[in-house]
Amino acid sequence: MGELPADGVTPSPPFSNVGIDYAGPILYKLGHVRKPVHVKAYVAVFVCICVKAAHLELVEDLTTDAFLTCVFSDLLHVGDFRM
Repeated sequence: MGELPADGVTPSPPFSNVGIDYAGPILYKLGHVRKPVHVKAYVAVFVCICVKAAHLELVEDLTTDAFLTCVFSDLLHVGDFRM
């Protein structure tokens, strides 16, 4: 059996070490019931390395600004983490 990564086996708070990935695109309806606008969005998946928990965030596009906004909003919810 191979060596396990040190980040995954040492005790630490949840979401102190995370992996980030994107899923999508997904389409969702925005607006009124009769004439909704279909908008393409993506899901940012934050996975905790220690306890294998997942946190999902909706991201509007694949730009750097949208990604950084998503990461910083997640920092406000979770606290300090390493990627």
